Amino acid sequence: AIIDLCDRIRVLADADVQERAHWQVDDRLHTMFTEASGNMVLARIAGDIRVTTRLFEISNPSRRVKKDGEEHLAILEAFLADDIKGARRAMVKHIRSLVSDTAAILQGL
Repeated sequence: AIIDLCDRIRVLADADVQERAHWQVDDRLHTMFTEASGNMVLARIAGDIRVTTRLFEISNPSRRVKKDGEEHLAILEAFLADDIKGARRAMVKHIRSLVSDTAAILQGL
């Protein structure tokens, strides 16, 4: 399932804009980790944050396509390699990237 997810992300990362399939794969990726944690509070918070970040991405549907793909693949590839520290670093990088892009949008950049 994870290898299939990686394959889908690679294909979608080459798109010019986010498509419905992008959102479906994105949802699958994010819910996979939060649900696997068994922490329903974390899952709810992550879901709420995803709603907000999606609103920002809708304003510029091509802004994060490739970046999201690269960041998501880095997380999954580290996970598949059983590199817990690498997966954590990749996740932190992804979160910081989202925060940075959201701030840029709010500033009109």
